[in-house]
Amino acid sequence: MAALDTYQRNRQSLRPFAYAGTAGLLLALSSSIFPKLIPGAEESGTVRTLIAATGIGITAGSVLYGMHFLSENEKHLQRAIELHNQAKPDSPIELMIQASFTF
Repeated sequence: MAALDTYQRNRQSLRPFAYAGTAGLLLALSSSIFPKLIPGAEESGTVRTLIAATGIGITAGSVLYGMHFLSENEKHLQRAIELHNQAKPDSPIELMIQASFTF
């Protein structure tokens, strides 16, 4: 059960990365507002570009790290299933993923 507990705990620890990704996205989308607040920066697109790039970087980093973390965390779930199946071979658990799209 420790592997399953670790899997569930790790999924909860991803929440700050979702918040960081959202903050980065909002920063990138609002990058045209900030140069208006800085005197002399409105004429130059450098500040806007820098803020947008920073927001995109934060979002991309959060998404990539989150995807990697989820991928690694799946190993805990697989281990929990293996341990369960070894302990109870009469009632094994099997992961089945199905996806369907309806238009």
